[in-house]
Amino acid sequence: MTKRALILEDTAQVSDLLSSKLRELAKRHQSQIDVDVITTQRATKALNRHLTPAEYDIILLDYYAPDGNFHVLDFDKIDANKAIAISSMTAKNQLAQMHGISCSIAKYNPLTDEKANEIINGAEYILYTNS
Repeated sequence: MTKRALILEDTAQVSDLLSSKLRELAKRHQSQIDVDVITTQRATKALNRHLTPAEYDIILLDYYAPDGNFHVLDFDKIDANKAIAISSMTAKNQLAQMHGISCSIAKYNPLTDEKANEIINGAEYILYTNS
């Protein structure tokens, strides 16, 4: 079974590490995961035009984008139970909670392997335990 993931993150090191770990997670569950990465507010706004609640099985949502922020995501078009706020700033994760996202994990910059594993453990629960 193929799952779909969306990572809204402007730091390539972070998105690359999380993408790799998501693919490893899928292999452990004998599945596959396709990962889309969005790195700008502009691309997030463009995504909103065709986004549907069933489009992604997991969304990893940072706050800051180089041209604004990723919280321009149309939260009404996603399943908040499939999202994890991953900002390094607790206050920004709390903003995501105001949009209904209940899971948040503060990340470090640069992202450590340990913190990446914590995020992936949350993703595993959403993708394989809670579904």
